[in-house]
Amino acid sequence: IGWTNNMATISLYANKVNGMSELIKKTRISVDNFKTNLKTLQNGMLNIDGSICSIDDELEMLQASVSMQEETIASLQNFENELEDFIGDTADTDVRAASLINKRKNEFYENYSYLKPETEKTKLEKIKDSVKRAVDWCKDKWNIAVDKISSVIEYIGDIITKFKNDPKGTIEYYASILIDELGQVIATDEFAFIVRRFIKTFSFGIEIGKFWTRHDLPGADFVVGLIGAVDEDNDGVYHINQDSWQSWGPMGYNNGYDVVFDAGISAMGNSMDKKQSVEFTVDTDGDGENDTTYMFWSWKGDYMNLGAGAETGIYKSYTDSHWLTAKDSATDMELTLKMGEEEIYSYSPYGDETLWNDGAQWWITGFDSRTQNVKAEDLTAITVIDFSDMENGDEMYIAFKGATEETISNINSNMYKEDELEDAKNRVKGWSFDDETQTATLEW
Repeated sequence: IGWTNNMATISLYANKVNGMSELIKKTRISVDNFKTNLKTLQNGMLNIDGSICSIDDELEMLQASVSMQEETIASLQNFENELEDFIGDTADTDVRAASLINKRKNEFYENYSYLKPETEKTKLEKIKDSVKRAVDWCKDKWNIAVDKISSVIEYIGDIITKFKNDPKGTIEYYASILIDELGQVIATDEFAFIVRRFIKTFSFGIEIGKFWTRHDLPGADFVVGLIGAVDEDNDGVYHINQDSWQSWGPMGYNNGYDVVFDAGISAMGNSMDKKQSVEFTVDTDGDGENDTTYMFWSWKGDYMNLGAGAETGIYKSYTDSHWLTAKDSATDMELTLKMGEEEIYSYSPYGDETLWNDGAQWWITGFDSRTQNVKAEDLTAITVIDFSDMENGDEMYIAFKGATEETISNINSNMYKEDELEDAKNRVKGWSFDDETQTATLEW
């Protein structure tokens, strides 16, 4: 800060001194004009007839005034010349002083680099600082990382033991157990803290990724393709294939996923919001008893390099902490995303023979890579779900609508405890139903 103030002071006074020469020049010109006017007046008075009045005294005064103005002009001219010489010397001194100050400043920051302001650092210096912070942070948090890794290894060991004891169990069964356990490990404040610090440390790389995807540079489609995202229209809006690896039942969803996403996105100064619908139970095997519990899970907000986005998926309960992908409930879904009154995209793929299951969606998604760094509260997402084309659609529609209306009734009847009330309100807010078309719409 000290170096910057010294330079600013030199620049400030240089501007003032440079302006003095022009000011003196204007003053000299004004005096010169005044002298000319005096001479004109003097010549005019000489033509006055002396018999009418005596003006000798006045002429003497005018002559004295003209002489004084001439002396003033000469003095101003000399001062102007001297000032220009002074300004030249000052400019040379300014250059030498600035050079010396910069030299001393650089020498100082070489010895005390940690005091160098961020505004004066080069991009390379900032990257080096980020890497150093990452290394230091990893050293400080090593014990926490070891504990988390140990917990994961322990969970994997338990699953291997269960597999040995029950070799007839399916891969899906053991994968579900593993993902459920991992979800509980990462759904903690400690893990969220690790994610936030990691993202902040390498934020420069994430910004590069956003730029890369937004401008569709070479390799961008490959990177987002790792999660099954494609942009077939080449309009910058990506959608995830319904038969991608996320469609595998055990992948499902749990709160651990949200902890990671929320922590990472908030670390970049952006936000994402999530909404769970009410849970509803349906008789899926036809034995007259409700046996499978479902729920719709929705998100909207910033999706890192994928940009502004939204999604809604249907999941079925596995445990209290993990939900499985309900791929067999894929149906006709539509998704619209707006920022304010402006529509970002509207996606309705049902009937497209080039897509999986003719465009049926169990998880409808949309991400606009050209709209980056958004806040969830600035977005409006609208999802329309058509139950008439869903397996067991009649039962699913009736159960979902009934569970939603029952929750609303319980809210109005003050049936919820204070710590449960906000969650109940959030689960039903934004949902509407159309019995004629058997569609449910979420606008939030």
